[in-house]
Amino acid sequence: MLVTQKIRRMMICHKLEKWTSHFLSFTILVLMFLVHNSSAQKTAVSLSARKGVQSIEHGEGAEKLDVEYEGKIEFSDDDKLIKSISRGGYLKISNVTFGTRREILAEGIGGEISYQYFKGGRRVDFETEGKNWLSDVLIEVIRATGIDAEARVKRFHTNGGVRAVLKEVGKIRSDFVSHIYLQELLFIDNFNDAELLRIAAYIPEKLDSDYYINEIFKDHGFRLLKNNQAVGAFVLAALESMDSDFYVTEILKKALRRNMSNVVLDKVLSKVQKMESDHHKVTVLEYVFGTDLTDTHLLSVLNSVRNIESDYYKKVLLEEACRLVNQAASTVKVSYHKTAKEIKSDTDYGKIARCVK
Repeated sequence: MLVTQKIRRMMICHKLEKWTSHFLSFTILVLMFLVHNSSAQKTAVSLSARKGVQSIEHGEGAEKLDVEYEGKIEFSDDDKLIKSISRGGYLKISNVTFGTRREILAEGIGGEISYQYFKGGRRVDFETEGKNWLSDVLIEVIRATGIDAEARVKRFHTNGGVRAVLKEVGKIRSDFVSHIYLQELLFIDNFNDAELLRIAAYIPEKLDSDYYINEIFKDHGFRLLKNNQAVGAFVLAALESMDSDFYVTEILKKALRRNMSNVVLDKVLSKVQKMESDHHKVTVLEYVFGTDLTDTHLLSVLNSVRNIESDYYKKVLLEEACRLVNQAASTVKVSYHKTAKEIKSDTDYGKIARCVK
């Protein structure tokens, strides 16, 4: 296996290990938006893991779908058949539709796949009825679990490029699974500028979870940072959709190392003013000072500093702003002194005030 493939496997496995425990089982309840005929509905999905066995419970109206699996599983290119299951692995699918329960157990035995099919609690011949039902339900199972994501992403990309992969991701209901697909897409790492821009803007728009948006940027931000337009598009979309001060700060700490357009910086400073945490405000503003700031930006920065409660933080930021303010217009200097006057300590105020002539 190539080194890059090993690295990819290690990163994906690291993510999955967060969902797996050798001793304890846990369940995470996630509310997700489903789109049907352009109208959104909320659906509850629970994901659990125990000793390598992954379980997904998906309930929607009168229907309920449960999936349990272990091992490496591959599907046919049309997503209607199970192509292979590793030795000792299995896939169990249970579905309740209007009170009728159907269940398939597929096991990897000696290089072959063994099937058992049950309907209403009674075993039924798989070839007669079960095969058709599996063909119908398999695509929902695939999109609900993320099984065989790497191969599917490669197939969609080979056949239709980035557009085809993102179209498929748009049909996935879970942020957890969507983020796996987006991770696999970014591992391809062979995009032109337009494709990278499209991916960058898509990630925060598609994912509701601030955690998964940050996870993707944490692992693949260096790819986006190769292109100023791409990182700008990502930041704009992230600032629009994300609520967590912590995760927004984590993203901006990396993104602000690149040159941001005035439009992006305007949005960043607007977001800072809305942050509840002084700590996160200060962290972002310290990185902002490393960018090319206009006088308008400096006025926005000083306005944010005035909204910080801690005199210590105000002092730290004003000290950092001093050099830039000295090179700015008189309106900025007036705003600086106005902000400095809010510091209660006469000693600290005097030192800050003398910094700007």
